[in-house]
Amino acid sequence: LTQAAKEGEGQCRRFFESAQAAMLLIDPADGRIVDANPAACGLYGYARDEFITLKITDINLSSQEEIGTELARSLASGREQTLQRHRRKDGELRSVEVYASPVRRDGHLLIYAIIHDVSERVEAEYRLREAAAVFEASNEAIMITDDAGVIRRVNQAFTRMTGYSAAEAIGQTPRILKSDRHDERFFASMWERLRAQGRWEGEVWNRRKNGEVFPVWQIISAVPDAQGKVAGYVTLAIDITQKKHDEDEIAFRANYDPLTGLPNRNLLAERLSQALKQARREGSRVAVMFIDLDFFKQVNDTLGHAVGDRLLQLVAERMRLCVRETDTIARLGGDEFVVLLMDIEETAPAGNVAEKIIAQMNEPFDIEGNEIHIGASIGITFFPDDGRDIDALFRNADLAMYRAKALGRNNAQFFEPALTTAAVDRRMLENDLRGALTRREIHLHFLPLVDLASNRIIGAEALLRWQHPQRGLLEPAKFVPLAEETGLIREIGAWAFDEACRQLSAWEAAGHSLMLAINVSIRQLPEALSVQHILAVLAKYGLSPRQIVLEITERTLLAEMPAVQQWFAAAGEAGLHLAIDDFGTGYSSLAYLKRFPVRHVKIDKTFVHDMESDAGQRALVEAILAMAHSLGLSVVAEGVEAPSQVNLLREHACELAQGFLYSQPLPAEEFATLLKRPQP
Repeated sequence: LTQAAKEGEGQCRRFFESAQAAMLLIDPADGRIVDANPAACGLYGYARDEFITLKITDINLSSQEEIGTELARSLASGREQTLQRHRRKDGELRSVEVYASPVRRDGHLLIYAIIHDVSERVEAEYRLREAAAVFEASNEAIMITDDAGVIRRVNQAFTRMTGYSAAEAIGQTPRILKSDRHDERFFASMWERLRAQGRWEGEVWNRRKNGEVFPVWQIISAVPDAQGKVAGYVTLAIDITQKKHDEDEIAFRANYDPLTGLPNRNLLAERLSQALKQARREGSRVAVMFIDLDFFKQVNDTLGHAVGDRLLQLVAERMRLCVRETDTIARLGGDEFVVLLMDIEETAPAGNVAEKIIAQMNEPFDIEGNEIHIGASIGITFFPDDGRDIDALFRNADLAMYRAKALGRNNAQFFEPALTTAAVDRRMLENDLRGALTRREIHLHFLPLVDLASNRIIGAEALLRWQHPQRGLLEPAKFVPLAEETGLIREIGAWAFDEACRQLSAWEAAGHSLMLAINVSIRQLPEALSVQHILAVLAKYGLSPRQIVLEITERTLLAEMPAVQQWFAAAGEAGLHLAIDDFGTGYSSLAYLKRFPVRHVKIDKTFVHDMESDAGQRALVEAILAMAHSLGLSVVAEGVEAPSQVNLLREHACELAQGFLYSQPLPAEEFATLLKRPQP
């Protein structure tokens, strides 16, 4: 038995030494490594002499407690299999599979451990799990098909994107996503490249389960087998709906006005360029129409930008009714529009379109309970008659439009070569006007206001004058409309009110008690000449609101603008007096005269001039006087030049008059001299 035991032990020893698998003998009492075979020495990099100085805890990365538990289980079960992480002598970590069982040697109970290096297998399994996790967690839809195109697997993103569950998709082909947006040539080209290069990438329109068509960026890769033949395909799809939307939005903003949806300047230039090329080939005409909305700025200033924006949208809608589908309406910005009429033979169609647009603009707009009245000034130019390139056509249409404004607005004008000189002159005048206040070229002249009963000067009207360095002394008609159009009237008007009050205060200090009339433009209301500002200026110069008469036009009084009407009411509450200038030349409303703090009306000088020779004019003057007196209003007759006119006015109890019979408008110093003269 002893000999047999020795032979058995010798066989085990030979097996231990020659085995390809790493083997260790471990004392479970203290974890000491008792022996290691050559394979173990090769795996871990330790010599046998080094090994037997180590404990299992020196190579096993598990905690001492975990290692003790594993050894105990090995003893109890007779065989234990575990996956562990071990450290080699050089520090490299390896994944090992350990089969441990108890064994007796020389009467001692030991653990016999067979160790297999499974690092590559573990890494491969990890990568498979990692790939599976990525597959399922990916935000991009992934579809795997076999070489015949049958779907074998899809991820959750595919289901979210298409609406098809894995169960519904597997076994089908990608044709379930076909949108019919692409023809057979598209797919033939796709497969040709896929077969040639093993990869295809591009934009595809797919269809969801609910029928919705949507764009994706799709990448298809062929998957080869061990022999290099195509075993299947992996398709990755990225939903680019938002990207396409953003691109469309950028393209829209680059070419269209976001407020009205009309083409902008860029797209207009592109279409006009194409229209000119076509017209040159076919020998036809192209019309370019510049449209500027009359009184839009007043709407914007008084009712606010929200109402102004809505008005522009409604204007665009109405303009669309006036042109053909082949024509273009564009918004350049603000209240400026352009109409492009293509392929016309004569000039008449452009005039007809202009008439339609003017008629549409003359119809009132109802916005948030406000009845808004505007107009349209239109300039028309033609290719090739008036210009052969875009710049010339735009410039000449602009000139014609300004002529329409100069002729009273709300009309259309065709370009004429003579307009070029007038336009240059206007622009030069505008440039000069912008610095006129700073250069102290703007002055006030004062026109006496005479009481007809006593023939005494009881007040004055402040009138603007511009001492232009080259053009001489300019009256308001030469520059005030330009100031209103450019917005400069706000600055000029504020200066004029302050200067007029300063002068009135000086005359009061000299012993002259006067009332002062000051013209007010609707472009100043309500912010640029607010009632609070007026009262502040009056307080600065120690004046009473009842000494001031603010002259406005009938159109201003009739403006259907709540902010302006609130200004009128506030002016009345503050004690300010309003006068209607050039009464009878517009669309007078008795209701408005009673509603707002109007104290005076002024009979236009054209009526006064002809009332002696024209019975109709005389009757009109008499009617105005009678009506005003019945409402408790005083009347100022403008343009009085003859004593006979004074007599007629006195017969009908006209209270006040002004005109060259008494004096022309005078600078402040000369007006002061006039006041010093003896009066009746």
